[in-house]
Amino acid sequence: MEQDLRVQFGEIEQAPTTYPDEQGRVQVTITNDGNESLTDGSLNLYASNDGELDLDNLNSNDDYIEGTEINSLKGTDELLGTLEGIDLAAGESRTVDIDFASEEFTNPSVVSPGVYNLGAVIDPNNAVAESDENNNQAIEPVSPDGTDAILDWNSVFLNASETQGKLDAANGVTLTEDTVPGEAPPIQAHDAAILSIAQYEAINAISAINGGESPYLDGSITPPEGASAEAAAVGAAYQVLTTLFPEQAATFELQRQESLAEINDSESAESSGFDFGVQVANNILEQRANDGVDQAQIPLDQTNYYENTEAGPPSAVLLAGFGDVDPFAISSAEDFRPDGPPEYGSEEFVQDTEEVRLLGGKSDTDVTQSLRTEEQTEIAQFWALDRNDSFRPPGQWIDIAQEVALDQGNSLEDNAKLFAQLNVALADAGIVIWDTKFEFNQQRPYNSIVEDDIAGVTNDPEFEPLLNTPPFPDYISGHSGFAGAAASVLESFFGEDVTFEVASQELPGVTRVFDGNGDQNSFQEAAEEDSVSRVYGGIHLRSSVEDSLATGQNVGQYVAENFLA
Repeated sequence: MEQDLRVQFGEIEQAPTTYPDEQGRVQVTITNDGNESLTDGSLNLYASNDGELDLDNLNSNDDYIEGTEINSLKGTDELLGTLEGIDLAAGESRTVDIDFASEEFTNPSVVSPGVYNLGAVIDPNNAVAESDENNNQAIEPVSPDGTDAILDWNSVFLNASETQGKLDAANGVTLTEDTVPGEAPPIQAHDAAILSIAQYEAINAISAINGGESPYLDGSITPPEGASAEAAAVGAAYQVLTTLFPEQAATFELQRQESLAEINDSESAESSGFDFGVQVANNILEQRANDGVDQAQIPLDQTNYYENTEAGPPSAVLLAGFGDVDPFAISSAEDFRPDGPPEYGSEEFVQDTEEVRLLGGKSDTDVTQSLRTEEQTEIAQFWALDRNDSFRPPGQWIDIAQEVALDQGNSLEDNAKLFAQLNVALADAGIVIWDTKFEFNQQRPYNSIVEDDIAGVTNDPEFEPLLNTPPFPDYISGHSGFAGAAASVLESFFGEDVTFEVASQELPGVTRVFDGNGDQNSFQEAAEEDSVSRVYGGIHLRSSVEDSLATGQNVGQYVAENFLA
């Protein structure tokens, strides 16, 4: 005699978002098809980006960062809460209402607000012997109220970036002179720009955003009369992502069906709009086909040599040729390249290196007692997203923009322009950052602290940075440049008086609020925190993050003023 428990989602009145004050309400039906009663069972709810629950490797409750109460993320999915005390007689079925405003459940942190998956698992620990152990979980794709084809497909893109990292890891893809695993930050920004340009151009041709100004289409492609603008955005996104992530085509096909089903235009308008979007996407993809991104992972030679002994052999360097990729809006990377780092061994260099030694170590050593506060540790972890199976640093800012756009009630046309500007700024910032990195080839703080003998710098052979050192030069910081570019675009679009709350894939349940502190705008406040997080993480000098933040701001301001302005 055994139980056989199964679960399925019912009505989802409101999908929970990453905003804590926008609580979700969902129904889950649990059925006992077995011959024995269930006593004191439990039901877990999860958030997942790819719809494949990683039940053995979720955020744990006991993996704390040394010296803090900060719990680090394990896996890519998130446990949102548990409903205890479920009793079911043999043959009984019960529908439970789950309110995310209750103490038992929390809003998701690891998903973006456009499209993600809710997961429900009855008897998650397999405490009950069942005749069928394979039907006790359900997955339901959800999209919070107020989203559109731009927000939804930006989420699909972020999910695809994360999933590509997982797929490459499963397939043994590693960083070599020829291969790059996952969506490296500058590549992700580049791909996001192509996605958003295609969506903008598809909608613009139908809805005449900014009077119909078209930076990429020459008028040879025109939409059919009556074509649906939102369906065109779906078609453009579908075609771009299917081309960029062919292994995930089945996922995009399911989302294509979901997206078109949500549009309230006629069948002919949707069909013609979708086909037009595909046509636009193919045109944009063709224009960017030879932009240099496929040649950006190049072998090292005497002109671009960089050695990072903490990260691995010199050959394992990421995208040494990315600075030569064709930009989207700026004229050239050189026009925005900063003047360069402080001279090796100079007073500023020594001061910055000592700051990293005292604030950026993983733990105390015989030589160094860390001065980093618990909040600074949280900041370092919160903004990291260095894992290939995450939204990555540019994606974190795309996620922030989605949340603010959803909260502000943007129209489809608003979002088309916003994300075209944002993602182009991120892409061009990435090109400038990587051009600068391999122009100056500055070593990481680890090398200066552990290996070198620099006057004024305390040598500490036991020093380890809090975060893993990425395999490319210190000057300038990627996070800081992406943050500066994004903040400038978002400030230009939304203004300075915007308060927003940010979640992180690295620290489930932790949110940080940005309101400008009364003396600056909130987007720049967040960008500055993102930037300095790399000092607290032990992997960048302050001069590298400050120069990069300013560089990113310059790129973002240029894009906001000159691209679709």
